[in-house]
Amino acid sequence: MEAMGDQLGMFKEQFRPMVWIMFLTIPAFLWMYWAVGIGNAPSHIDVTPIVLPLAGEVGWTTAVAGPIQTWILWYFVCSMAFTQIIRKGLDIDMSPTAAATGS
Repeated sequence: MEAMGDQLGMFKEQFRPMVWIMFLTIPAFLWMYWAVGIGNAPSHIDVTPIVLPLAGEVGWTTAVAGPIQTWILWYFVCSMAFTQIIRKGLDIDMSPTAAATGS
């Protein structure tokens, strides 16, 4: 029962940031989806092709990695890079250490 209480506490700690992240990213994704003109919809902004490594010049709605389109791949790459910059800048270490394990 004590372990279940600890697990519930950890779940709550992870859930709160997830809600804030969803609050910010869902509107961003909806705007990108609308702006790029996914499906048969026209694009609402001037979207010039982008040059990607190993893929060359591709359009924003072109499938580059299986069903994954260029715009979502570009968002993922930028998000990963920005996360690494923030971790380095704030000196956040995500790897387990001896101090975290209680040794």
